[in-house]
Amino acid sequence: MSSAQPIRVATLISAAVAGGGIGLATGCAGTAYEYAGYSTHEYFAMDGNRAWEYVSDNEETTWKMQVDKLVPIEEVDNKEIVTLEYSKQDPAEYLFSVKWSADSSDGIQIHAWDDGSGWTDLDTPVNLSEYQMVPGDTVESSGGGYDFTATFNQVVSCPNHWISEDNTWDCLHFTLDDGDGDPLTGPPMAGDWWLAKGWGASKFIPTGYDEAWVLSDGDWTADSE
Repeated sequence: MSSAQPIRVATLISAAVAGGGIGLATGCAGTAYEYAGYSTHEYFAMDGNRAWEYVSDNEETTWKMQVDKLVPIEEVDNKEIVTLEYSKQDPAEYLFSVKWSADSSDGIQIHAWDDGSGWTDLDTPVNLSEYQMVPGDTVESSGGGYDFTATFNQVVSCPNHWISEDNTWDCLHFTLDDGDGDPLTGPPMAGDWWLAKGWGASKFIPTGYDEAWVLSDGDWTADSE
């Protein structure tokens, strides 16, 4: 799934451990090893009009989770911030919302969240990723009374219920740890995210759930002129 990416310089050991593609460059300053990381924002799609539907991997959970991109889109300091609303289907029930951004400057960021008890707005965004990362990279940030650590774990195949097995996506697997030691409490976007290029979350485990939510349907249409 990966395409040509910007280049970062690292030692041969770091690149090998991280699992990036290693290249060799020479010059008057000596020999340097380079590796390409993943442009993470390309895996968190927010363009156009979007909606996603997910089913639990726990067969005892029969309801579906709906995720909708809300309008209007906010713009702060030339950065587009999109609100995604997560809700229960049949019967409809609001679960939580998160304000996200994803771009080539700062990667994937969280600007606010609502866990159902009101919005927590952040003066400084929380990072799910930097703009470019390789497996094993981490990024730390703080907000809303939590100290977060985001880890890019690996690139993995992430089958779902929407696309055929022949076209299974490769996903970037991120873990966002809120530092409270309990996966069932804390901000709703903490947890594990498997992100597919051009579509976003193929699977995720948000705070408060011990089951994964797997994509079963997706919808995209271009923004109207």
